[in-house]
Amino acid sequence: MNEENSINLKESIAGCILGTAAGDSLGLLYENLTPERQARLYKGAYEQRFFFSKGFISDDTEHTIMLAAALIESGLDPGLFPAGFARQLKRWIFTMPAGVGFATLRSCLKLVAGFPPDKSGVFSAGNGPCMRSALLGVLFGGNPEKMKLFVKASSAITHTDKKAENAALAIALAAHMSSCRKDVSPAGYFSEIEKSLPAETEFLNLIKNAVNSVERGETTREFLQKNSMGGGVSGYSYHTAPAVIHCWLKNQADFQGGVSSIISCGGDTDTTAAITGAIIGARVHKSGIPSKWLENIASWPYTIEFMSGLAEILSEAAAEKENNGINKTAAPVNIKKISRKNIEKPITLCFLRNTAAVAAILFHALRRALPPY
Repeated sequence: MNEENSINLKESIAGCILGTAAGDSLGLLYENLTPERQARLYKGAYEQRFFFSKGFISDDTEHTIMLAAALIESGLDPGLFPAGFARQLKRWIFTMPAGVGFATLRSCLKLVAGFPPDKSGVFSAGNGPCMRSALLGVLFGGNPEKMKLFVKASSAITHTDKKAENAALAIALAAHMSSCRKDVSPAGYFSEIEKSLPAETEFLNLIKNAVNSVERGETTREFLQKNSMGGGVSGYSYHTAPAVIHCWLKNQADFQGGVSSIISCGGDTDTTAAITGAIIGARVHKSGIPSKWLENIASWPYTIEFMSGLAEILSEAAAEKENNGINKTAAPVNIKKISRKNIEKPITLCFLRNTAAVAAILFHALRRALPPY
């Protein structure tokens, strides 16, 4: 964690978490639609209208919240973090989350069955690790080796394919560079990811393709159309990461423009918008996120106040870790002192929220079966 980044650490953490929620809740309405079908079904500007003019968060935001809680409980200790995150995942799966990825579901069930965190992952290159890794970049980007360690631990607990880890690291690095609040050149970003993953030729070629497109002045949708993703971004991490990196580099200080742009590309829009929102949010902070998008999220029991409080506790834990010295291990945060209600919500309340979410999802599924096609 470098000095430049730590000055605004609290605001960057809050912007990252709230940016995830804003992007996720906006993108959920358009998930798995092509750009053309989006335009026919939902006219006008992007706004919160998933459920009676309100937006709903999905597993993308929940994973970021769980990651933050696990980091707090572990005292930001990489050795203790996996057990803390495993506990969060086991609690979460009992809330019956809607739309959970198959790899993540299998991993959670393995954890519930008694598998340890280092044996719970399944071989998959899905988006799970990507959607929760931006926060790790904000926290640990000033120490590349530590960032890689946390990204690896966060990824492997659900996804063991190295591709998922590579993509998650690319997202974390982008969030770190964004949180430093400086404009990042496409070439500058590529230089940094190349240093982090020097042997990953396939992935580096994908990112190089994206940064070259930005330098040519192409829009994100034009980039995707040229790379066989004109119908939308899939849930494959090697599709998602280049698309999100392209969109971030094009809209580094424009939260509304960036999130709107990635949603308009179609596909796995809740995840792509959540990740884009997390990266840009780390730079623009809460004040740079349109207030109407935040105010109209029906995220109970994960309210905006709860997420803001979680960000504050996490920033305090990070500051405590930093004050204890870079080569020392901070003791885990005293949960009794903090009170668990400030970092996690009761399973029953989350279950009720997810039940309502399922009802809304079914409504939209029926709506999509009707014209216009």
